[in-house]
Amino acid sequence: MDARFVEKLLEERLKRLLGKQVLFTRGPLVVSQFSGIRPEVYCYVSKLEDFGGVTTEGARIARRSVKGPTTFKGFEEERPGRMIVTVQCLSGSYDILQELLRVVSPAVLLGLELVPGFTLGSLPKDTVQLRFDELHACLASAELQAEHDGELSYFLGTLLFHVHGFIHVRVTERGGLVRKPRLTEEPTRKKSLSGRVRNPPGTS
Repeated sequence: MDARFVEKLLEERLKRLLGKQVLFTRGPLVVSQFSGIRPEVYCYVSKLEDFGGVTTEGARIARRSVKGPTTFKGFEEERPGRMIVTVQCLSGSYDILQELLRVVSPAVLLGLELVPGFTLGSLPKDTVQLRFDELHACLASAELQAEHDGELSYFLGTLLFHVHGFIHVRVTERGGLVRKPRLTEEPTRKKSLSGRVRNPPGTS
C-alpha cells in the first residue's frame, strides 16, 4: 500500500498553516531526547481495511470479467474499504498542545475531504491495479495523554481520521487467470527400461 500521495497533500497543507515554529514529520511518531522542546506534528496513513466485499447496506460486491492489453484477461471489482490516517501532536506544554490540536484537527479533516482518488499500487500498463476512490472522511477519535520516559516528559495528542471509500481492484494476466496445477511428488519406485519395477537401494 503506497499512500504517500495523501501524506504529501496533508504535509503541504499543514506546513503552510503551522509555519516553521512547529516541526512536521511525515511518518510515525519517533521520540528522542529533544521531544517536547518544540511542538511537533506527525502525520501518516497507518492502515487500510477491506470490509470483505460487503457494503453498509449488506449487498455483496461481485467480480466482473475484464480484458486488458493484448491477450490479458482477468477481473475487476470495487470493494468497500476504509483508510485510517493517524495524526499525533506533541509538546512539552499542555496549552500549546491543545492549541495545536484545535488548529490541526479541522485542517486535516478538510484536507482529507478534498483528496481525489489515487492509486495504491500497480504493475506496468495497469495490468494489475489497486485504487482507492469515492472518498469521504470523518474524525473518528481524539485522545490526549501525558507521557513520561525517564527524565523525558511531554503531552501527546492522537487524532484518528477514517476515510471511507471503495478499493478498486483490477487483476489481469496474459492468457487469463489460470491456476497452475500443483506438482505431485515423484514416486519412490521408477520403472526400468524393461518395464519392470526397480526397487530402491537396500531393499530386496
